[in-house]
Amino acid sequence: QPTHNRQLRRNNELCSIQIRDTSKGLEISTAYASDLDFAVTDNLYGLFQSQREATKALTQIAEEHQLCKGLIGLEKIKSGSPCFGRQLKRCKGACTGEEPRLAHDMRLIQGLARLKVQTWPFDGPAYLQEGQEILLVNHWAYLGSARNEHEIREKLEGVEARFDRDTYKILSRVVGQLQRLDASLTQT
Repeated sequence: QPTHNRQLRRNNELCSIQIRDTSKGLEISTAYASDLDFAVTDNLYGLFQSQREATKALTQIAEEHQLCKGLIGLEKIKSGSPCFGRQLKRCKGACTGEEPRLAHDMRLIQGLARLKVQTWPFDGPAYLQEGQEILLVNHWAYLGSARNEHEIREKLEGVEARFDRDTYKILSRVVGQLQRLDASLTQT
């Protein structure tokens, strides 16, 4: 892979589907973990190993919910022209104005809802108690385990928490058991 070809390097980079609200309606783009902190960025849906995987998931949602592939960026269309799916009656017509854009966008949100990425619910590190050990986490990243205040401070010192997909998947299931770390322990 060429060093300076950013597009090729992104083929196997963690990404997500990001939604932005614009004056025309919802706009979809691919967000990359190297550009955004997934732990604190809202409106992210799904964690994918590549843009191709994200596109496949979005295509499946579009087909299940009769979404316009042109409006969600999966197909190029001219403004006001029907998408290919409309011609096959697989799109409800948001591309031609036959369906209100708001109704289309609501179905899009419904389809993506199961993929919603939770933002980190704390303003700093948190922990999970497992027996005598304290498992330290921050921004969906595992920082290590500790048994006392000294070890906690040691683990937190100079560690940059980077979003981790696998840790996120595990912790998002037990997020209710996480507890905020006392602020006095996070100051060095």
